Amino acid sequence: MNQAKKIRRAEELNALHKESEKNEREQILSRLRLPPEKRTHFLRMRFPWGGSAL
Repeated sequence: MNQAKKIRRAEELNALHKESEKNEREQILSRLRLPPEKRTHFLRMRFPWGGSAL
């Protein structure tokens, strides 16, 4: 019975890992569909006088 639990646990972890990879891939692709100015907003440095630079 203990062996069956280990096998079931391994299967559950494998399924969780596959789902996690799928979700990560979907998130990356959805962000890549955005225009560049929306994808790279975190790279911009804002200046107090209103300008910005990458």
